[in-house]
Amino acid sequence: MKKHLHFILSLAVVLCLAGQSKAQSILIHYWHFNNAPISAVYHNPGIPAIKADYSRIDTNKALFVYNRIPAASSTYAGYEDFVATVSTDYDTLNLRMGATGGTAIRFRNPSDSSYLTFNIPTTHYKNIALKFTIETSNTTASPTNQAFAYSTDSGTTWKTTGLNVTTDTVTPVFSMISVNFGTDTTVNNNPKLIFKITNTVRTTGGGNVRYDNISVDGDTATGSTPPALALIHYWHFNNLVGAWHNTATSTVPAFKADWSAIDTNKTDLAYKLLPGTSNTYGGYVDNLVTGTPDSDVYNNRTIGTTVTPPGNAYRFRNPTDSAYLVFYIPSTGYKNLVFSYAVEASSSTSGYHYNNFQYSTDSGATWKTTGLDHVYDSALSVDSTPQFIFKPIVVKFTAADTTVNNNPKLCFKITPSFNTHGTSGNNRFDNFTLDGVPLPGVYVPQTTAPVIANCNLYPNPADHSIYITMPENITKVVMIYNAMGQRVYNTLTNDRMVKIDISSFNTGIYFANIRMENGKMQTIRFIKN
Repeated sequence: MKKHLHFILSLAVVLCLAGQSKAQSILIHYWHFNNAPISAVYHNPGIPAIKADYSRIDTNKALFVYNRIPAASSTYAGYEDFVATVSTDYDTLNLRMGATGGTAIRFRNPSDSSYLTFNIPTTHYKNIALKFTIETSNTTASPTNQAFAYSTDSGTTWKTTGLNVTTDTVTPVFSMISVNFGTDTTVNNNPKLIFKITNTVRTTGGGNVRYDNISVDGDTATGSTPPALALIHYWHFNNLVGAWHNTATSTVPAFKADWSAIDTNKTDLAYKLLPGTSNTYGGYVDNLVTGTPDSDVYNNRTIGTTVTPPGNAYRFRNPTDSAYLVFYIPSTGYKNLVFSYAVEASSSTSGYHYNNFQYSTDSGATWKTTGLDHVYDSALSVDSTPQFIFKPIVVKFTAADTTVNNNPKLCFKITPSFNTHGTSGNNRFDNFTLDGVPLPGVYVPQTTAPVIANCNLYPNPADHSIYITMPENITKVVMIYNAMGQRVYNTLTNDRMVKIDISSFNTGIYFANIRMENGKMQTIRFIKN
């Protein structure tokens, strides 16, 4: 399971970086500014730090920060705003994660009073490389050069010793700057790393500099890998066949997860109408039979010894401007959560280009984004053509909100947006998963061991006794665990059928784990009434 998940996440990153030559394999932080309000203007004092649009670590710790030089007055009139780039200076360099050229941040006059810092923690990562695109407003009034430095102690001290470049020239057309830290290993696995840019050389006091598509990449640090994740819930939709319409007499049903380590009956994928939408608005969902060229191979998981094959997908159909999706994903017994899936738009002209994310820790009563590493993603392919190719999406719950952990009321919301043709088109989803790190004492159902063919447990649910049948007349151990991972029964037997008295068990969920002497295993979840 761990190797399979690592492959999926690595493949997602490789696809996101397609067409770019670089040694680093993982995108750690990324600012593209496309969600920034164009009308926003931030004046000194009180210019806010700008969080990364994406971070594998924590968007609350990855910050683009305006700083005054020590000699500048606190009321010195520098400021920041955002600018929509146009055809003459389109910022297409260093685009990541399916983002498009659009908005840049503008570091405005007088910029000789200030400098920029990027808080870029590298916890768990090494071989760090930073890239960004930059242009100056003109060559007479604006800064035309910039000097670089970095700090490994949160800005207490600054140095340049490890940098491959320490200065660079800025022109009136976007160009890309690439910086790495050479042989300075103190930048690796460092939660206090900061990069500094000081603009220099200009002939007058006005002008501005624009920045866009700031990325930090790296490799996993040896001996510092994050805790291994376990699969909690999984929708693969291969058994989904049919069409469900929202009409005056029917509604789109909710769908249980195809597999759950907790309880499939506590999971749901629910179709919801946006506030103010008529109950008879004609949206619907159906199954999409995938195939060439849109085979849904991303995020397929292994259950037993079998990787779930490509098959059906969940098609969220027009008009989708009226609805959103809610996943009921209890995280009882788990922390460090990651929500992943595969998605494609029906086309670049009629499908919905973006999916916006929110989550709830109270079964949907309130919604927030504070604990997500990014709040939207593109449904368009990472390739320019064709658009109808599935792409992987990975959304991380950060340490900023610990209430998502061990939470039986956790929900995740996806709301499509931006369609050039309004209500036409659809988005296709597949292989939704929630992963997490098990808390101490939590029993994790086996999903990767060799399975016992034709091993059955009945009745399920049960009141007094259960029967377990097995095909091989060899020595085997049968153990039963409750939902908290406590073993409540065990026996050693050679019989092909075992009867177990469960009348004294408390009502709830249990796991029967069968281990044969030939190495085969099977875990079966059952309910005691």
